[in-house]
Parts: sequence; structure tokens; C-alpha cells
Amino acid sequence: MVAGTALYSCLRGIFSALAAYILGSIIFDVNPIQGEVLLALVFVVVGLIPLYSLTLLYGALILKVKEANALVNLMQWGVSFFMGIFFPIAIFPPLLKTIALLFLPTWMTNGVRSALLGVGFFFKAWYLDLAVLWAFVLIIPFFGYWVFNRTERSVRQNEGVGQY
Repeated sequence: MVAGTALYSCLRGIFSALAAYILGSIIFDVNPIQGEVLLALVFVVVGLIPLYSLTLLYGALILKVKEANALVNLMQWGVSFFMGIFFPIAIFPPLLKTIALLFLPTWMTNGVRSALLGVGFFFKAWYLDLAVLWAFVLIIPFFGYWVFNRTERSVRQNEGVGQY
């Protein structure tokens, strides 16, 4: 059930992103194949695995707090802020920049932006930034699964899950 929901969400997201990319290229009169489109797609595809694994951490937080709507609103703002959607994280103060660099979506966003617009990768070479994403692929899924299982067991033992 989770895999089906994730696949649907992934396909819907890809369709929306593709539509926004094409419409943005038409509206702003930009060549849609400028830059390295295939490299940008590699950053997206590699980053999807740990990105969906982050949802396990988010699910564990919801199990503990028991308030999904407020967390969704807060996380939308926080995720957009730390991944540098609206501006590059280079303008952050050192502490916020460090936090943003520890956040997986920051690496995806910058990889896609750098591949398409040529604004520069964090480590000055695309393969080094992609290696960081691969490190997230190897760590985040297992860590997210472990945290979610531990939180679920704790909630079942102490509080119960009947309140959802």
C-alpha cells in the first residue's frame, strides 16, 4: 500500500514538474534543453530514494506528536527554506548553511539547478555532489526505517495508536 501511494505520488510529481518545466520554458522564452538535462534527471532520480525515506522520519514524528496538519504546514515552510528553492543557501549565515548542507533536498535542488543553469556545484564538480547524494541513499533509508519502527513500537507500548 505504501509503495503504491509512493509510486502514485512520484508519478504525479514528475508530471507536475515536467509541465512546470515546459510551461516555464515557453513563458520565459528559455531553451528547454539548455544545460545538462540528463545530469539534472540523474540528480532527481538518485535523490528520490532517500527523499521518500525521509517520509519515514516524518511519519515517526507524526506518531509522536499526533498532529499531522500543523506539522505539514510547518514542514512545507521549513523544507522550502532549507533546500534553497527560492534563493541559494550561500547567503545563509554559517549555522543555517551547515544545517541546509545536512539536508538531502538541498543537494538535489542545487544539483538540478547547477546542471541546468551552470551556477556551480557545492564541491565544484558534479560527480562529487552526486557522491554525497549516494551517501544519503546508503544511509537515510536504513536510518528512517529504524527510527520509524522504534517510534511505532514505543507508541504501541506506551500510548497506543487508536487515537488516529
